[in-house]
Amino acid sequence: MRMAALIFALVLSVSGTAVAQEWEQYVNTQDGFKVNFPGQPKVTEATWKSQLDYILPARVYSADRGREHYSITVVDYRGLEQQGIG
Repeated sequence: MRMAALIFALVLSVSGTAVAQEWEQYVNTQDGFKVNFPGQPKVTEATWKSQLDYILPARVYSADRGREHYSITVVDYRGLEQQGIG
C-alpha cells in the first residue's frame, strides 16, 4: 500500500512539472510588458490604423498551444504627434 502511494505521488509530481513547463513568463523590456505565454512567442512586425487613420508601427506577439491561439499586439504611439503635424 505504501509503495502504491509513493508511485502515485511520483506520477503526480512529474505530470505537474510537465504542465507547468508549458507556460512561461515572457518579459519584453523594449515594449514594456510581461505576460504568460505557452512557450516562446513568435514576433511579427505589423502596422496599426488609429481612429484618425494614422498608420502606426506595431508588433504582434503570438503563440499556439494545440487548437488554442494567444496573441498580444503592442502599438507604438510615439510618432502620432508628428503625423498630426504634417
